[in-house]
Amino acid sequence: MRITAGAAKGHNLSVPSGVRDLRPTQGIVRLAIFNILGDKVKDASCLDLFSGTGSLGIEAISRGAKECDFVETSQKAIDTLQRNLTHTVILGKTKVFREKVQRFVEEQHGKLYDLIFLDPPYAEVPHEALRLLDEHLEKDGVVIYLHRKGAIFIPHLKNLKVADERNYGVTEVSFLTF
Repeated sequence: MRITAGAAKGHNLSVPSGVRDLRPTQGIVRLAIFNILGDKVKDASCLDLFSGTGSLGIEAISRGAKECDFVETSQKAIDTLQRNLTHTVILGKTKVFREKVQRFVEEQHGKLYDLIFLDPPYAEVPHEALRLLDEHLEKDGVVIYLHRKGAIFIPHLKNLKVADERNYGVTEVSFLTF
């Protein structure tokens, strides 16, 4: 798995073996997401929830985002994420939180993000996290939610709406805005 563009373009990312439900985002899906986001990435403050290897957040920083916070529960995934951050030389722009996404979004960190990447295991729809994401999003921000094609989550959105949806095989990407 490689970073597709920007300062870290071409860097290979490590992927841990044996981590249950870890599904790294395919390069073609990442490329499509960032092509759709375009200039919104430049100088953005990002949050990568269910970050796994960190591919979405690292790609964002590589493309000009000013910072990214990563949230993951698996220590094995975090160890791999830390290796990936070190390898791509972007450590100074990141923070890694080892905690459940639900707990992270329930806490008021006092920080708003321009871009929030939400890429949970396909077996779950993080209903409560979805309901609370608007509290962490800048007014003109975007939530990029990767989920299993056909997953129903709309009733759990509070102040956000689906602005765009794209399908890539079994992956559906929903772009949520105010």
